[in-house]
Amino acid sequence: MTTPETIQAIEKTAEEAVENKRAAVSMAATLSGQLIAAALGMVALQGAYIAFAADKKQCGFWFWFLMLIGFILFVTSVFLGGKGTSALYKQGAHGRWDHTLGKKLFNGQAGLCLLGILVFINAVFVAHTDKPSDIEIIEKQLETVVRGLEKQVVINQQLFFQLQTNQMSK
Repeated sequence: MTTPETIQAIEKTAEEAVENKRAAVSMAATLSGQLIAAALGMVALQGAYIAFAADKKQCGFWFWFLMLIGFILFVTSVFLGGKGTSALYKQGAHGRWDHTLGKKLFNGQAGLCLLGILVFINAVFVAHTDKPSDIEIIEKQLETVVRGLEKQVVINQQLFFQLQTNQMSK
């Protein structure tokens, strides 16, 4: 026979179970939000590094390709996190608190964010060669001019010697 205390205990247990599910959904949504913030932070870091590297580094095809792939991975990660969070709150609005609803989306979000970080790190190493400074460029240009002038001096000396030889032989 069911007593009022037993019914209250069952109701309390059911309420606690719903509250636990709600808390689990809240944690999943919070974690997704943190991953979204991390991905957007990495996009900002990419932009800052691109500004630095374009000025100070020699950026070839692979640098730009990896930066683009990293950007796409971060944006896709944000999109998947938003879709997962949307699935959670839509079901939560109907009183169904199932933290596993967006699990595949959240796993994809985390994986793409991590992959984007690895791609970004590779892009940083691809652009490791420093650009020569303006002074170094000018020094090389001056060295080239000096070498050209030295060759011209040798040619002029040879011409002068020939002219002297021709004048003496007359």
